[in-house]
Amino acid sequence: MSKTQRPPVLSIRYLPLSAIKPDPKNPRRHPAKQVEQIAASIQTFGFNVPVLLDGAGVLIAGHGRLQAAQLLRLQTVPTIRIDHLTPAQRRAFMVADNQLTINAEWDEALLRDAVADLQAQEFPTELLGFNAAELAALCAPAAEPEPEGPDKDKSAALDWVLISFPRRKWKEIKSAVEVISAVPGVKVETTRDGERPATTTAPAERRPSAARL
Repeated sequence: MSKTQRPPVLSIRYLPLSAIKPDPKNPRRHPAKQVEQIAASIQTFGFNVPVLLDGAGVLIAGHGRLQAAQLLRLQTVPTIRIDHLTPAQRRAFMVADNQLTINAEWDEALLRDAVADLQAQEFPTELLGFNAAELAALCAPAAEPEPEGPDKDKSAALDWVLISFPRRKWKEIKSAVEVISAVPGVKVETTRDGERPATTTAPAERRPSAARL
């Protein structure tokens, strides 16, 4: 449609299923499982998205919804007639109508919130179209992000600590060593002036930080 053309006026008309012709060249396929999901959606929410027909009554978009309507044995469905497209535009729109939807992405945080809110209201989330594994993943606690920058280095170094201290300061340092040793996952190794530390060494990627206290 050029910039000078007026947009077509679209109107909804309910037609019997027998008046609608599926396009045999439609490249999009709808497995039986998906048709059942669409049918369940129509039963719950209503037939809210009309199917699109060309001037001859052949489907351009809505093959899955038509199959769901046949499964539900509906008498009529809402349709919109699209007769302003050229044959090439009609074919291209049939593909683009499906592919452009696939190109969208979820905001996972907002999606998790939506699913959690629906579950809190005891809404049957199986109607959302996700399979059981996907729903389980959405309901699972989100993974905590790993620390970045200096904090990441600090957390990596906390599992192995080497403390070097003068002989005369052992009494003063003993309580501090006991506190540090109580931290889960932290290994404390002490060495006095002039003595070698124990033979156990820290992993190469996590060098111990020697602190003289």
